[in-house]
Amino acid sequence: MPMKEKPSVSVPAPRELRVACTSCMQSFTVEQYKLHLPGCRERLCTARATDWPRDALRYGILAEHVGADLGDFPAEVQESARLFTAIRPEADSAHGLLITGPVGTGKTRLLAAISKEHYSAGTAFYYAMTRTMLRRMRDTYQDNAEETESAFMDYLCNVQVLLLDDLAHEGRISEAVVGNLHEVLSIRHGNFRPTIITTNLSLEQIGRAYDPSIQSRLSSWEQVVLAGRDWRRERSL
Repeated sequence: MPMKEKPSVSVPAPRELRVACTSCMQSFTVEQYKLHLPGCRERLCTARATDWPRDALRYGILAEHVGADLGDFPAEVQESARLFTAIRPEADSAHGLLITGPVGTGKTRLLAAISKEHYSAGTAFYYAMTRTMLRRMRDTYQDNAEETESAFMDYLCNVQVLLLDDLAHEGRISEAVVGNLHEVLSIRHGNFRPTIITTNLSLEQIGRAYDPSIQSRLSSWEQVVLAGRDWRRERSL
């Protein structure tokens, strides 16, 4: 008895692997993507830079510091700051940057310049004056609060970069404030999430105002000390 021929089966040609660019959402072959990515990132940074003056205000940066740039600062300050303007592999990540110095020496302006770098790179960051951040936290205790303390704490602990301005000018420092701040710093430190803080207090004063454990944590960070003239006072004269 003759055997029946098996029906032929057409095998579709393998589909070429394609990659979606996370910046512009276009699809490319792997080789095309390698050529596309550098230019796309450059165009993205340029486009975002033109949006910065508008969006900086939405992030809470004061209008007087919207034009801040790392180039405004001495080379040694730029060198330390640039350690915190790119997200690097965990093993190569510094935990935090503490910016100190007298009133009016440019601490807030430097923080704004670092924020601009992260914005241009598309990095998720949270920028706030410390007292503004703590006020938002206190608002979560209200009966009609739209945000829970747990959700806000989770955000502070996990956002890629946290930038807090003017530590220790937030009024009475309660045990709850100390506890929350210690939790945020500890979790971010352990998860290699960079944190940048400005203050005109010394480490010893921070230890007395807050807690020795917070002083110890900050003392292990990279430090930038700004000194010189009070630029804010000179501009007002």
